[in-house]
Amino acid sequence: MTSSISAPVPVVEPATQAELSAVHSEILEPSFPAYELMSLERLTSEVEHGHTSVRVIRDDEGELAGCAIGTWYEEARVLLLDYLALRPGARGGGLGGTLLNASVAAWSEEYDPCIVLAEVEHPGHHEAHPEHGDPEARLRFYAREGARLLPLPYFTPGVGEGMPRVGGMILAVLHAHPDLLGDTDEEIASEPIATVLHLQAGDEADHDEAQTELIAAAGANPTLPLLRADRVGDVPIGIPDED
Repeated sequence: MTSSISAPVPVVEPATQAELSAVHSEILEPSFPAYELMSLERLTSEVEHGHTSVRVIRDDEGELAGCAIGTWYEEARVLLLDYLALRPGARGGGLGGTLLNASVAAWSEEYDPCIVLAEVEHPGHHEAHPEHGDPEARLRFYAREGARLLPLPYFTPGVGEGMPRVGGMILAVLHAHPDLLGDTDEEIASEPIATVLHLQAGDEADHDEAQTELIAAAGANPTLPLLRADRVGDVPIGIPDED
């Protein structure tokens, strides 16, 4: 008679306040260029005020192996996944999918969002980087986890005062309430998406042309198509800081 010992299930749980510094320095800094990375001070402040949730996954020794960071927009009832990253050396072992799915499930229970979105680099604009990863591989990862793409010229707002916006990004839908989806799950109600983009952009009086056009594109019709990853070419590239 033989028996097998199952591998331990990785633990995904909220980061403690004391762990945020290590999350920032050991996971985020090696994974993202500086202009895309919010400061530790901002991260700590947003967690303290309840706007941002940080969940971490641990390796077999209980050490930090990755993090998922999401921002809750209560008015839109949308949760935006800002960062998903594994510590160098922990990538490629399946932890990313576990981290993503467990985090989305926990946030769905905690906040009851109507939509969970993720920001993904458009492979038509961003090139592979030896430290920060390959946009095409990242898109394949999200596609395996069931993500659908929105055909919007999305760009991220700056992550702090004086920091540039990042063009050539994609909004991907990770989770949506069934009431927002069409009969064939090929489209989604646009109102919450337009609302969260409006909230991201701040006071309407301060919106520039690129922000106004992005919000208008999101809300132009009652629904938006949900595209599979092989249709990434149908996602327009938004580059707000270029003429």
